[in-house]
Amino acid sequence: MEKKIYRIICAVVITAIFIFGLILTMLCRSFYTDREKQELRNVGRLIIGSELSPEEMSRRLNDVYAFEIGVTAFSRDGTVIYNSDRTYSENADFPEVSDAFETGEGEREYEGGERDIFYFAVLCDDTVIRFSREKDSVYAVYVSLLPAFGVSALFGVISAVIASRRLSAQIMGPINALVQKLDVVKKKGGKIKDVIGLYSDYEELAPLTDAAEEMSKRLEKYIGQLKNEKDRIKLITANMVEGMVLIDKERNILSVNKSAVNMLNPDFPDDSREKRNITELTKSEELIRLLNKSEEMSSVSSSINIGELYLRVFVSRAETDSQRKCGTVIMLVDETEIRRTEEIRRDFSANVSHELKTPLTTIKGFGEMLGNGMYTDEDDVRRYGSRIYSESERLLQLINDIIRLSEIEEQTAVQLERADLMQIAEDTADILMHKAEQLKIQLTVTGKPAFMMINRSYMTELMLNLADNAIKYNNPGGYVNIDISQDNGGTVITVKDNGIGIPEESQARIFERFYRVDKSHSRQTGGTGLGLSIVKHITAYHRGNVKLESRLGEGTCVTVSFPVNSQIK
Repeated sequence: MEKKIYRIICAVVITAIFIFGLILTMLCRSFYTDREKQELRNVGRLIIGSELSPEEMSRRLNDVYAFEIGVTAFSRDGTVIYNSDRTYSENADFPEVSDAFETGEGEREYEGGERDIFYFAVLCDDTVIRFSREKDSVYAVYVSLLPAFGVSALFGVISAVIASRRLSAQIMGPINALVQKLDVVKKKGGKIKDVIGLYSDYEELAPLTDAAEEMSKRLEKYIGQLKNEKDRIKLITANMVEGMVLIDKERNILSVNKSAVNMLNPDFPDDSREKRNITELTKSEELIRLLNKSEEMSSVSSSINIGELYLRVFVSRAETDSQRKCGTVIMLVDETEIRRTEEIRRDFSANVSHELKTPLTTIKGFGEMLGNGMYTDEDDVRRYGSRIYSESERLLQLINDIIRLSEIEEQTAVQLERADLMQIAEDTADILMHKAEQLKIQLTVTGKPAFMMINRSYMTELMLNLADNAIKYNNPGGYVNIDISQDNGGTVITVKDNGIGIPEESQARIFERFYRVDKSHSRQTGGTGLGLSIVKHITAYHRGNVKLESRLGEGTCVTVSFPVNSQIK
């Protein structure tokens, strides 16, 4: 703005100098011309009284003056008596000559041809003497003055430039200083009106500061609203379980939340200052295909697979009011757990149906034979009745295990109490001691007391399942040990045996429902395939961790550890 003011002032001053010089030149020209005319009149009037001849008058005048003065004498009949300019033909019929014969004096300006001339005629006795002077002599004076005029004009222009620069600086100086003060005051958290006192000599700036104060308040309020809205949206998107990605029309990422990064590429750098393309976040061809499809449709959705995750993807194109695409919104919903749950439900239903079908078929078959009187011998009836009873017990145990597993999975409110795991281990050994003796298995309990807030029934079932499996899948003369210990402040239950062991390929699935390593052996021993699954869920309910180590033919060791905060001292 200062440069613009400088240019305007400079142009105005230079224009004023030019106009002033032009007017002065015109005034000087008029003044000088009038002066030269008057000088010619005075010369004519003066020299007429000298009674010199026209020829002598011409000679003396040209000797005295630097410029040439023409002299011409006319008789009353218009005859030219004398003419100092021999090359110039005269005609006696001239207005100034006629006026001189009538009034005593006459004058005329001649403009045209090659020369401009001023004439002055004076009556002397019966003769008119006319004096003439070319105007070129006047212009010659102006030409001689041109260097002086040029220097003066140059000095005026330079002075105008300097004055314009200083004047523009003086005009903008207070405004620039005010802007700087406003910026300093704003950064320090002061009020803009506090600056007005510093510029009391410039009361015109008060409306500017008032407007700046009002605009600053509105701007602060608006920026605050935008910041709050941005923080609110950022907080919402950051804590969304669903993934969200915003991209522009070139598919550069504008925003991506943590959930989307975890789903698509956990190694994606968290640097919002650098522009990154969607292809740097994911290489999924299925997702890129959906983005391409969204170019033709306003929104598309599909399920895709990325690694071990199953994602439901919703792609919506964002458009302005003019139907111009400005970006795309990508929503990601993790369906992995839903699919896994569905698979577990299907497997569970199939396994339950299969496990229930076998004992029911046995019960139905033997019951039908006994009911039809096919077996009347007392020993047969006793034998088949015992088989029906054992299958019923197995069926009841299976149903109870399913019910118990459902209760644990639902994590319904159960009563917790302060209990000693060492005491529960000893009670478990007492319950299984008879079975161990029958199978010639040595069952022992070691360790020291450890008190925890637990559900006694759940924890008893956990130890019973582990110890019972160790006894059932053991060899005569083997051993089973239940140990209670502490590790880094936490409590550890260890059930170790030297039984048949578990093949390495089956160890990863041993805690799945209804999974059996040897189905024939499990049915012979009365297993339902839910024992270790119940152990896993009881451990998880108490925020613990279960670990299995086993070698085929050498034995198995199951370790259940509980964190420090589960223990009561």
